[in-house]
Amino acid sequence: MEQLIVGSLLAASVASDLRTRKVRNYLILGFLVLSIIYFASVTSFSLLQLQNLAVVCLACLPLVYLRALGAGDFKLLLVVCMFLNPSQLYSLMFLSLFWNAVSGSLKYLVNKITKSQTNREALRFPFTFGILLAWFSLDYLPKGIFPW
Repeated sequence: MEQLIVGSLLAASVASDLRTRKVRNYLILGFLVLSIIYFASVTSFSLLQLQNLAVVCLACLPLVYLRALGAGDFKLLLVVCMFLNPSQLYSLMFLSLFWNAVSGSLKYLVNKITKSQTNREALRFPFTFGILLAWFSLDYLPKGIFPW
């Protein structure tokens, strides 16, 4: 059930981000309510979720302040982090940065070759896509590949 909630949240967020260039608050709020209902009825909300929320805040708020990460992407990470254990969270954060760097570089190179966008527009890439790829990667990477 957790995989279904996180997967549908990420898929809906990527679709919204690709279409409108932002992650909608009502989408995040709806999945937050669904997540809280899930934790209240099926499992319990524990100290682990609070620690994950603190880690995401400490790691991502400076990026939001520097405008390297959007506020919607930050809120998306806050909802997703409640479903992960700490090692999965660290891997997700690292892999999302990695996948965004790879995907953004490829988009930039294609736009540079085709000259379909200006340089500034070619540098914009939705961070939700990297989060989705990172979440997919969590199941396929061997355990112990990261030091955490």
